[in-house]
Amino acid sequence: MGIESGHFQAGLIGFAVQPPEFIIKTFFDNSSAIEIPHNSAVEGFFRYYLRPDRKWTYLGLLGGPEWFTVRDVETGVEERLIKSYVVPVVGLRWFPFQEYVYVDPSFGYSVNISGTETRALGNATYNASRGGLIYFLQVGLRVNLSPRTVR
Repeated sequence: MGIESGHFQAGLIGFAVQPPEFIIKTFFDNSSAIEIPHNSAVEGFFRYYLRPDRKWTYLGLLGGPEWFTVRDVETGVEERLIKSYVVPVVGLRWFPFQEYVYVDPSFGYSVNISGTETRALGNATYNASRGGLIYFLQVGLRVNLSPRTVR
């Protein structure tokens, strides 16, 4: 959910997923002895669009806290890892169907700002990496909630 005005957009989103293998390989070192069955986050985001109608190219920043369930493969012992991150992004928002439905591919470099210390879990030792390249693809809906004057 977000608000838009002029060249700017800001908002807050959240997610809960089983992370794909590329996320585990990108954002964890020594990950062969662990499994990550669950990942949740709350992200704040800010975007600056080159056009005032907030279409096409933008530069942005997103980040927030993130929670991972981490499991030692050998012993089954689990823990929750909490870390924080920030991601500068470059993206493109395209409206193929009028002004409402959009497709938004983007990429950025995620920088972990906490939670990267080496941890021992069961028989495994692992750590979250300092960061890595990440890409996004969003399909969304833009709805204007402002009251309109009827003429």
